[in-house]
Amino acid sequence: MSKDADEAQRALDELGVPAYHHEFAKKLLRRALEGSAGDREGAIRLLAQLTAGENATVARESVAQGFERLREALDDLRLDTPSAPQLLAELRASARANDVVSA
Repeated sequence: MSKDADEAQRALDELGVPAYHHEFAKKLLRRALEGSAGDREGAIRLLAQLTAGENATVARESVAQGFERLREALDDLRLDTPSAPQLLAELRASARANDVVSA
């Protein structure tokens, strides 16, 4: 696991509120949408590490819920990032390819 993933895992564990992991995923994905291609790749890499294994820090369902919340806010996102629909679709495809969310 990378240093960033270790730090994120530690912070999420300390918060102790798995019911809000979808908010973490949503915020991470939103920042990735507004960032560079490298930011988007890094976000998916981080989520892949956090959702891996039997003792995953973040459930794949929480990430899927984060994606859904972003999709619901797409009209607002498009104001700041006109390419948000395309970028969100690309993020979702990358998340599926990296086994972060199910197909």
